[in-house]
Amino acid sequence: MKENLFLAEIAAGDESAFHSFFNFFYEELVSYAYKHLYDQAESEDLVQEAFIYIWENASNLQVHTNMRSYMYSMVRNRCINRLKKLSVVDYDHAIDLNTIFEDSSVFPVFEENEEDVHSLITAVINSFPEKMREIFLLRIKHNYKYQQIAEHSGVSVNTVKTQLKRAKEKISKMVFSSFFF
Repeated sequence: MKENLFLAEIAAGDESAFHSFFNFFYEELVSYAYKHLYDQAESEDLVQEAFIYIWENASNLQVHTNMRSYMYSMVRNRCINRLKKLSVVDYDHAIDLNTIFEDSSVFPVFEENEEDVHSLITAVINSFPEKMREIFLLRIKHNYKYQQIAEHSGVSVNTVKTQLKRAKEKISKMVFSSFFF
């Protein structure tokens, strides 16, 4: 895979390879970070820091998956760390859940089966009880906050959280059991 060749070239100090690598991933990673941070400037800073880390540590890095997965994981982890510093806690693991929908290449086994994963997730969502499906889609597809979902659906915030947690468990169980067992 072309993107995996970048690391060896960057480790050798090839600046043009680094610029190509940067141009190849920068915009999609900023977009990915923005979906977690909701701050364009902070997303750009975070992704630039990730690239600086690659430039400074390329010779010591051992990437066991592929560079795309590695970069997405690095940006996701940096987003989570940034949110922790802001005292934002992802109690319901919405970031992890969004990751499944946004970029299945984060999980290498899913990259080869992207269409299958999306079909499976869609089937699982369609099998949800009506209220769970409504709550789940309001949160994931329309990015509603818990309180907005509760008001829209006529349920409590705790019910929203419980339904989202159960939805995530169902998706995780079905997807992982289909691809790993």
